[in-house]
Amino acid sequence: MADASAGFTGAVPAPEQMHELDFMLGTMSCILNTGTKITGEIKPVLSGHYYEFELTANRTNGEQLSGRWLLGWNSTDAVFTSYYYDDTGMQGFSTAPGWQDGELPFQGRYTLADSHVEVRTVFRRVDEDNFVIHESMLKNGEWVLLDTQECHRTR
Repeated sequence: MADASAGFTGAVPAPEQMHELDFMLGTMSCILNTGTKITGEIKPVLSGHYYEFELTANRTNGEQLSGRWLLGWNSTDAVFTSYYYDDTGMQGFSTAPGWQDGELPFQGRYTLADSHVEVRTVFRRVDEDNFVIHESMLKNGEWVLLDTQECHRTR
């Protein structure tokens, strides 16, 4: 078996593509059309190779969840990657080929409760301090809107 570390030469600079997501960096507040409020901070981690959103969601029924959303660039496949996990047990992975007509469309498979679902998360930048996320789930061959999140940087 070949030495797996043979190709590693040490840390390399973060991919330039990560700067396409700089508008998300900072303390964020998102209001969902369901009434849920998400707050947290999006910051570069691992020398800027990834951006991590450490978030808290407060639902209108008083329930709260904590989660992490990690965004990165996979240079081998030339796609953005997204990893999500939270304290309800939801987790998932998705990819986006890049910006298309002003949108960054992620799509992937998530574990939700005791089942797997296909989720599409589409980012649209409004301006330097605001963006919108539309999340949909594939159900019976049709994309069904789960929520719309209006996010803005508070600092």
